[in-house]
Amino acid sequence: MSRLSRAGAPIRKERSSFGNSAFTEAAAYSASKFGLRGFSEALRAEVADTPRIHVCDVYPAFVDTPGLRRGANYVGRQVTAPPPVLDARRVAEAIVGVARSPRATTTVGVVTTATRLAHLLAPHLAARALGRLMAAYFKRAPRAAESDGNLYWPSTDAARIDGGLRSRHRYSAPLLLGLIAVAVLAIGAAAPRTYPRRRLALGSRHRFW
Repeated sequence: MSRLSRAGAPIRKERSSFGNSAFTEAAAYSASKFGLRGFSEALRAEVADTPRIHVCDVYPAFVDTPGLRRGANYVGRQVTAPPPVLDARRVAEAIVGVARSPRATTTVGVVTTATRLAHLLAPHLAARALGRLMAAYFKRAPRAAESDGNLYWPSTDAARIDGGLRSRHRYSAPLLLGLIAVAVLAIGAAAPRTYPRRRLALGSRHRFW
C-alpha cells in the first residue's frame, strides 16, 4: 500500500449485477461477486486515510462477450442474455472513466440500476422475483446438451470481444415488465407501515410488538 500511496493508483474491479442481487442457477457465481463486494468495502475502509488510493467498483449488466457460449452448461437449456445486452466497449469506457475520475461505485446499464435498487429496498422479495423470472426463462429456452465448456480446459477458438448476443431489440419485454414489477413491490415493501399492537399471553408476562 505504501507504494500505491506514493503513486496515487486507483484500484479498479469490474464485477457484475450478480454482486447486487443473487440469481438462481448461479449460486457459486453470485457468491463470488458478493465476496468481491465485501472485499472492496473492507479494502476501501483500510485506505480511507490514504486519499491518493481509490477502490472503485464497476457493475455492468449482461455484456456481449463469448463467456456464456464458452462456459459450462449443466442446466440442459440454451443459455443466453436477455436484452439489453451491453457492448463490451461501453464497459471498457466506464472503466477508463473511473480511472480518470475515481468513484466508489459505477453501474453500467439500466438492468444493474434496477436490480440494485430492488435489492436495496426489499432483498428477499427481489431475489424471489428474479428467481421466478429465471425459472420462466429456462422453461422456454431451447434444450441444449450439457457441457463442461472451458471449465477444465481453454477454448480452442480465437479470442474475440463480441459474443453475438446483442439483437435489434433494445429491451426484453418480459425482463422489463419483471423489473418494473420488482421495483413497485420493493417500494411497497419498503414503505413505512403501522401495525396494531398485539398482546401475547405468556404466563404472567406479555410481549408487545
